[in-house]
Amino acid sequence: MHRIVQTMLLALAIVVGSHVGLAAALPLERGGASDLKGRFAELDTRRADGVSTQVFENRQYTLKGLLLEESLKGAAGFVYSRTINTYEVRPVLDAQNQPLEPVASCLLDLAPGLSDEACRVQFVTIDSVETETAEPDPQTGARIVKRHMVQDLAFDRFGNVLESIDFADDATSDDDVYARVVYENRAADWLIGLPTELEVRAGHAGGDLLRSRQGTYGSNGELTSISIDTGDGLATTQLYYDAYGNVVRSVSPKNQANQSQTLRLRQ
Repeated sequence: MHRIVQTMLLALAIVVGSHVGLAAALPLERGGASDLKGRFAELDTRRADGVSTQVFENRQYTLKGLLLEESLKGAAGFVYSRTINTYEVRPVLDAQNQPLEPVASCLLDLAPGLSDEACRVQFVTIDSVETETAEPDPQTGARIVKRHMVQDLAFDRFGNVLESIDFADDATSDDDVYARVVYENRAADWLIGLPTELEVRAGHAGGDLLRSRQGTYGSNGELTSISIDTGDGLATTQLYYDAYGNVVRSVSPKNQANQSQTLRLRQ
């Protein structure tokens, strides 16, 4: 989904749905158990009246506690909404895109029953979020179900989403949206996941270009420009900062008369 706290967040970042399950305020019934070998069962959390149910991953340590499924029912048992999250455990890669070796100190203290894989450096991505909503037909009372899925297709070695697709209305593929992001990663400076290009296309990677944006960054990772493809060229906004990282001046794209608007922050 990467999170960048700066002006370009809304302009360039792909919003990747990420949900963390919270127990409901009403009394809960819980199911599931774990043993001492590190093998876990799913944990179900239900409201006492049965209105809401949450299922958490509890079968392996890496994914433990992540929300797998959440549903909301009416008093008559009618399911109004259901969300299903799919996760993937991925290895952290080195500069040659090879998985890092297991941590040596971890191998020395490895618990019985666990393999070397338990000592590998890994991270978790949420690969897809599927939402199902239902409403009764006002005429027949039949259940009308709509499904919506957002799927992340590729990640870089830092966990940034490179490609994703939003399937929108499941009744048609005409509104599917594909997005591709390019990042600047300056690992030596601890500046990771700076989005420099965003392309959004209709349906798939070769679809018609719907929108495109580019960004550039300064030596401290500050966003210095945002360029938007208007179809006739690039409209670029320039940003300037003080020594503390505050925006002190912005220069808007030029209009047809080659004029720009400058906004200054008074000290």
